[in-house]
Amino acid sequence: MKGRLIHISEDEKFINSANSQFEAAFENKNFFHIFKNNDDSELKYVLLEENVKIINSLEGVNKLLSTINKEDVVIFHSLSPRFISFINSLPKEIKTVWLCFGFEIYNDKNFFSVDILYDKITKKTFTYKEPIWIKIKIFLNKFYKIFLEHKEDNSQKLKAKAIERIDYLACSFEEEFNLVSKLIGQKKFFFPFWYYPLERIVDVNTNAKIIRNDILIGNSGTKTNNHLDIFKKIEHYNLNDRNVIVPLSYGDKMYIDHIMVKGRETFKDFFLPLDTFYNIEDYNNIIMSCGVAIFNNRRQQAVGNILALLWFGSKVFLSCKSTFYAFLKSLSIHVYSFENDLNENSINVLLNDKEIVQNRVVLKRVLSSEMLNQQLKQTIDSLLLDNYK
Repeated sequence: MKGRLIHISEDEKFINSANSQFEAAFENKNFFHIFKNNDDSELKYVLLEENVKIINSLEGVNKLLSTINKEDVVIFHSLSPRFISFINSLPKEIKTVWLCFGFEIYNDKNFFSVDILYDKITKKTFTYKEPIWIKIKIFLNKFYKIFLEHKEDNSQKLKAKAIERIDYLACSFEEEFNLVSKLIGQKKFFFPFWYYPLERIVDVNTNAKIIRNDILIGNSGTKTNNHLDIFKKIEHYNLNDRNVIVPLSYGDKMYIDHIMVKGRETFKDFFLPLDTFYNIEDYNNIIMSCGVAIFNNRRQQAVGNILALLWFGSKVFLSCKSTFYAFLKSLSIHVYSFENDLNENSINVLLNDKEIVQNRVVLKRVLSSEMLNQQLKQTIDSLLLDNYK
């Protein structure tokens, strides 16, 4: 290939893995430009390698724009507000890829109503009702509000223009791609990409297996985990004195405090919240005690956690409204529906050895570094760079 792969990203923990994968597929063809808001040259997550540069000024942005030519492909890691003007400044003949993180659509009320992600009890408990004085203030300041809405509308128009400009939409699997395409009302070319191959999540060369029958619920202290609805559903099940482990190391503090109280109230001494951040090795050692894992997320979330649990042999329940559930079922993975399959009997019957082995075989076939590397090469060769071979 004659052109370069120009990567535009922020200082995100996913980028090092992306750099490794793209370099494995197209060595010395990848150039990462990390957008920052200040002059601090220190990066928190991204390693400063030879092909990584920091951009923290308009001058740097303009200089980069002037170096991109029609043989290059520009890959945006998320659709951060910082990237919008850059995207809209690119000449039409330059091909662009948007690796969708999810927040660009799911956190934008113009594309998605977040209420859809909340189950009944979570929605009822955490729905915010504006006090009367706030309603009065909004009414009295309606003209100022109109001014603010005008500014927001302009920002939204620029975002919509940027989305229209994008040629390829990258998602991990086609079910998520179809949903995002539906939400933005546009059909892009599909660019499959996983930030984390299986080998970066678990050690596939060991025979590590679940060592106890504890129960894991959710992956973070965010409302989209719908913890309260899970607690309510299983609170009267006979759990045979198993620990209920709930990761709450990050998220919304008010929400976390509420889940802490409700968890102790519901499960007493068997409630074990994880309020400290663990590296991946230590975290995997913890979840290896969980014979059952329950995720009531209605959007793609906790993917790495779920893959690790499936590899170790956990029986995983996901919301049937999640695109990730549909994807795993399409692969014939042994995974179960929170809404339809979770009951007192199913929570006490773990996967057998045959089911665990089958899950591992499928995961390795689809998500190994080797397979994803081949897929990445084929995608770029066939969809993006045919004219430059």
